[in-house]
Amino acid sequence: MTDLIGGLIDVVGERHVLVEPAAQQRFLRDFSWYSPVLADAFVDTRIDAVVQPATLAELAELVALGVRHRAPMTVRGAGTGNYGQSVPLYGGILIDMRRLNRIVSLGEVSVEVEAGAVWEDVEVAARSVGRELRIMPTTYHVATVAGFLAGGSGGLGAVTYGRTWDNHNFASVELLSAEDPPRTLRLEGDDLRFVLHTYGTVGIVTRLRLPLVAAHSWQGWYATFESFDACYELGWELSDDEAVLKRLVSVHEAPIPSMFEPVKRLFTPDQSAALLMLDEGSVERARAAVGRFGGVLRPWPNKPLITEFPFAHTVLWTKKHDPASTWLQTRFKNDRQVALEQVHQLQARFGRRVVNHIEFVRTPDGLNPSGLPALFTSDPREIDAVIAFCEQIGVQVANPHSYVVKEGGMVKDIAAVVAFKARTDPFGLLNPGKLDGTFYAGAVNR
Repeated sequence: MTDLIGGLIDVVGERHVLVEPAAQQRFLRDFSWYSPVLADAFVDTRIDAVVQPATLAELAELVALGVRHRAPMTVRGAGTGNYGQSVPLYGGILIDMRRLNRIVSLGEVSVEVEAGAVWEDVEVAARSVGRELRIMPTTYHVATVAGFLAGGSGGLGAVTYGRTWDNHNFASVELLSAEDPPRTLRLEGDDLRFVLHTYGTVGIVTRLRLPLVAAHSWQGWYATFESFDACYELGWELSDDEAVLKRLVSVHEAPIPSMFEPVKRLFTPDQSAALLMLDEGSVERARAAVGRFGGVLRPWPNKPLITEFPFAHTVLWTKKHDPASTWLQTRFKNDRQVALEQVHQLQARFGRRVVNHIEFVRTPDGLNPSGLPALFTSDPREIDAVIAFCEQIGVQVANPHSYVVKEGGMVKDIAAVVAFKARTDPFGLLNPGKLDGTFYAGAVNR
């Protein structure tokens, strides 16, 4: 162990090797406490060191050193994950990538960045030349680009361009294998499936190329409704209307909007609400649509930003309101009426124990209402009952109550990923225990 720590210090300097438990603590936590099933999964996590490389050459040396010592290696960005994606299970080295944050090249069509670049910095750079990113996480102020690739799925722009794995939203990725010496691999097209939402288990991402589009003037708006049905219909209408330029269409069943503590004055407890990011040229068309469904459209206040409330941010606000609450990730049918019927089935079966929150996402197969419902229970058996009912009525579940990629359900061809990992991580050192295994079934006694 002393030889390993000494080698790390030789590569990056003593200042960037953290061995004291107090200094390491913040690197061993994320937002997995959203789940009562995961709440205790990482309480005993221990590691040998946090190491912070600043160059690709340093990173390659660190990887080779880790391989020689057969030390587990877990890569981490800003730690905004929700189910332990980058929290180590088996100790070893945690590689903090945030110093590898350069924008390598910027053009009209794409931008190439290092893995630790922050989304907001990349967006600012793109806007300086009249362009913008297609998609980015709602945590764009702090989230790293590779972290979103490896652990995220949807965010701003998904209503137009889809999830991380849709429509070539990542153009190409370079990564290092866990070998001595490490190889550099470049992935494009279908091969990107090996690194998308696989938690850094198959390689260490070093560079990424992101497509750019023309920049828009985005504005935050919100619409209130007396029924969730009307709110849902408005969400579908705007999301499916190509004449409305949008970056966010997020609909919330009452009383969720009134739980948004900093802006709860905007809503009454019986109001459902749609959170919208619209191009300024699309506002009047959107206003007319809101009116057709009996709602009222208003501008979002200057602070806090509207991006602090959709997607998984909603879970934070509902948990602050009710600490016993939790969440799911679901996919309703890509059919306007069938999806609404599925919503009604959930409402009839669970009443106010399951309250709907839907993000509209454009997929290659059509418009998809993606659910992040609030579950007002902390009982794992009740959570599992909701999951089972969703599956029974044809609602797909991406389980946020497991740290295992396979159980999460977002990566379909696990066997192909496992086979790829065998070539890039022959000793099984990269984020071990996270790719192909079981956790949830045992945790809920399924």
